Amino acid sequence: MRKSLLAVVAVVCVAIGGAWAQGEKAKPEEKKAEPTFQYVGVKSCKMCHKSKKSGNQHGVWLKGPHAGAYATLATEESAEIAKKLGIEVPPQEAAECLSCHATAYGLKKEQIAKAALKLEDGVQCESCHGPGSAYKKLTVMKNHEKAVAAGLWETTEEMCVKCHNKQSPTYKVFDFEKKSAMIAHLKPCEKAEGEKKSE
Repeated sequence: MRKSLLAVVAVVCVAIGGAWAQGEKAKPEEKKAEPTFQYVGVKSCKMCHKSKKSGNQHGVWLKGPHAGAYATLATEESAEIAKKLGIEVPPQEAAECLSCHATAYGLKKEQIAKAALKLEDGVQCESCHGPGSAYKKLTVMKNHEKAVAAGLWETTEEMCVKCHNKQSPTYKVFDFEKKSAMIAHLKPCEKAEGEKKSE
């Protein structure tokens, strides 16, 4: 009787093991991880976006508020704000401040190309347009769909209000349309909506 019971248990174990092995083979292939695009820094963007012909987007950025976002943290006003908030380190070292005043602050090292980002660059191109490692090539940038597939972000209000919101200690009502127009950096051939295109 005992031998029969052991034989039945052995057969069941073999059957379960076989079914498990079959199940393992029948499993669909695991989905491959999405590619990790890297931040490459404003110098990479500047190479193609500094000429008058291209619209000098780099120059427009330099004159705008985002380029100086990190520098504003060195002001007395920022120090006072940090103190009121109970931040014990200088604002230029505080994660609470740097998360919105520097590009890609706090990301993993593998998400940033070696020596690509400098805090001094403040809120640069990739804060709004996404990490550029795969779309920075001219051959990719010439095709919008390709660029988006390679990590280029569409700039949206939802993206902006991650920093321009009521959690910011210097928050003022954020009008996306108005603020976007203030930092617009289109190519010369692209006209604002409503303007007549030159032939």
